[in-house]
Amino acid sequence: MSNFKTNSTFRRLGVADVPELIELFYAVYGDTYSYKLLYTQDHLRQSLLAEKIISFGVFNEAGELVGHTALITKDPANDYVESGMTMRHPKRKPAARKVEQVLFEHLLAIASKRAAFIHQNTTTYHPFAQRNSRYYMNTIYCGFIYSYASGEKIRGIEHTHTEMSSIVYSTPLNSLEVEQKINYLPDNEWGRYFAKIMAAIGGRMGVKFVAPIEKRQVTFPCTLVERNDALGLVRYALCDEGYASVNLESSQSARNFLLHVPAREEFMRNYFMPLIEMSLFPVALRPHNNRDDEIIFQRMELDESLTALQELKLYWVEEQLFLQQWCELAQQHLSLRQAGNLIRQQVALQNCEEFFEL
Repeated sequence: MSNFKTNSTFRRLGVADVPELIELFYAVYGDTYSYKLLYTQDHLRQSLLAEKIISFGVFNEAGELVGHTALITKDPANDYVESGMTMRHPKRKPAARKVEQVLFEHLLAIASKRAAFIHQNTTTYHPFAQRNSRYYMNTIYCGFIYSYASGEKIRGIEHTHTEMSSIVYSTPLNSLEVEQKINYLPDNEWGRYFAKIMAAIGGRMGVKFVAPIEKRQVTFPCTLVERNDALGLVRYALCDEGYASVNLESSQSARNFLLHVPAREEFMRNYFMPLIEMSLFPVALRPHNNRDDEIIFQRMELDESLTALQELKLYWVEEQLFLQQWCELAQQHLSLRQAGNLIRQQVALQNCEEFFEL
């Protein structure tokens, strides 16, 4: 690659670079990186050879590996690729900034030949990762995943929490024709919140709001999308009737449980509010090209998570406002739930007193 009047450069990494790449993992994360298999040479070599990971290294003028980023291919339909494993060596002299800029231009060009979107989960341990994500990759805010990774520590960064929440970003790739579509959302404040996020993605004909049904439901037709043991995370997708029903109240074995719900009329009407009543909260948008956009629901206990969410380090003001609005909606729900519980306790106490008076 051209070095722009500097000896620092970037190139695609292959199996011969695996030992040096593993050294970079240790330099940045110690032994705390969630994907433990990436510390093993055989697994990393196989992932590179199979192009499950398309890996690029950044080298300084001394020829040392000082940075890394990658595309991760997960979707068999090639609707999206993921961006991740972006890191810089905490001690070595960095490469020229221009090299990183051209690297990400190259990365976007590669991704645009494969997919309609790049999705990524960006750390909230330090806000500059979010700044660089938009600066280099033209990302659009789509939400967050609470407690995305647990126990990771980046050297040189102060960690106030043992669990790392992530910002969910998407990059629409302009080289592919994005399908024009109408999304459906519930006619309430949650729906209007996600309508703002959808508007920023583009390529949509608009949003239609439907009246959501309030009902008690615990089983839903679902299919397993991903089981990520490294993160302690499972993803299910809500499906049409006819798929096996899953009891979501008892599906709590994973540390992190996510449910992708297509933004279809019947799903937004019938399932949006019942999921919230089960403490599955809408946290992010997953846009697609060749299938329905999805709202990602995450199981969480609001009493514990709201305080941590309000302390997240976000770089961009508009993203701070999005998160603040989400926390306000969640707090309203929590207050209504607590008020309802209090009323039920009072009614139960009154019935008990009336029983003993008989």
